[in-house]
Amino acid sequence: MDALKPGTLLNSHYRIEEVVGRGSFGITYRVRDTEDLLEKNIALKECFPCEGCTRNSETGRIEAEAPEEYNAAIASMLEEACTLASIKHPGVVAGRVTFYCKATNSVFCGMEWVEGKSLHGKMEEVKNGQAAVFSTQTLQKWLMSILDALKCIHNNKVMHLDIKPANIMFDKADNPILVDFGAALNRNLKEGLTIVSTYTPAYAAPEQTSGRGKIGPWTDFYSLAATFYEMLTGHPVAEYGRGDIPEPENAGEPLAKTIMRNLSFAPKERCQSADEWFEMLVPSTQQMKSAMERLIRDCCKALTQSRKNEDLCPDDVRSICDKLCDYWTEHCTVVPEAIAELVQKVKKTVNLKKIDREESLTKSGAVLGGAAGVGAIAGGAAVGAGVGQGVVASAVAAVFGGPVLLPVALMAGGGAAIGLAAKALLTNAEKRIARKAYAQLVEDVGAAVEQCWPEYKSRWKP
Repeated sequence: MDALKPGTLLNSHYRIEEVVGRGSFGITYRVRDTEDLLEKNIALKECFPCEGCTRNSETGRIEAEAPEEYNAAIASMLEEACTLASIKHPGVVAGRVTFYCKATNSVFCGMEWVEGKSLHGKMEEVKNGQAAVFSTQTLQKWLMSILDALKCIHNNKVMHLDIKPANIMFDKADNPILVDFGAALNRNLKEGLTIVSTYTPAYAAPEQTSGRGKIGPWTDFYSLAATFYEMLTGHPVAEYGRGDIPEPENAGEPLAKTIMRNLSFAPKERCQSADEWFEMLVPSTQQMKSAMERLIRDCCKALTQSRKNEDLCPDDVRSICDKLCDYWTEHCTVVPEAIAELVQKVKKTVNLKKIDREESLTKSGAVLGGAAGVGAIAGGAAVGAGVGQGVVASAVAAVFGGPVLLPVALMAGGGAAIGLAAKALLTNAEKRIARKAYAQLVEDVGAAVEQCWPEYKSRWKP
């Protein structure tokens, strides 16, 4: 397959810099748009899809043995390219330009040039000991990102059909991006041409390699599962025979389970949509409810046991609320609005009661202080100094045997007892407030999870 030479201008302003890839579908070039002030790089793929096509070495034009079928194929690919260009998703390489070049009689599809490593490059680094083995958490994060991108393209009735490590690039933030939709562009070619296979056998689904069976989202899922299986085990699926693929030993559930399911030979046994695969990777709403309730109860148990099984206090409830928010921050980066509102409501309850308690203690202290002052005036300065402690005042009265001092001492002692009783009552009130707020947290967290989970499950991190 003859590539166009560097320096060639397409449509008068796309200058070919170099050939960056050759495949069964065509040739990929790195080009610069000379009409762009920044002259940014663009990945430009030239459609060269059939064995019946040759390039004229003098004019650069593609010549087809069956022109009618070739023109029909071009029209079909242009239609698919327009669909791809309309897809907007951070995990899908952005379509930049699609055009027919009359000079070369060929179709070109331009995509954003992604600066960064491919998944293939990352896997080679691991294989050569230049990077650590991929963790389950990292793999699940990448898988969920790619599934979200596939959901977007599948909803637009487009299949990638050539998912493999080399077609997954990473941006500067280490987010995966699907590139090279050449096979997708080629999927509507007519039978009048001899079609060169546009997939990679080592990652292709059985219905692609056999040519039998319906193509659909499940076809992309097989290739994606094969890619992630290789990352987990270090062995490509192609090493094994049909039905002989061993389960990964170094992957935890549910990652390994979902990968093995989507390596099923029969398409109907694989996930039928990105959402179905996604649901296998993240907890269900009920599981999240149970996890939240368990977290709250475990925090409560730890706090009370640290004080020898004493009851909860308002500070404990506030601490549990903070733990609840920390859990969501860890697994979803941000706290869902429904959870944040519940936490604020519970905190507000105990905070208001705290203010009430402090006001009550202030008033009680003023009354008791007045009583002690009366005792000091009646009994003299020396005795008054001991009035605050009822036992001391009673002892002074007993020593002096004064009938006047005894009632004063009893008053002072009673005042101290009343003060202790008031503090005890207020502590019990605190505990009741804390128990009520805690019960509210346990009761309402399920409803909060129910409300927020459909939106936040896409952010779930293991």
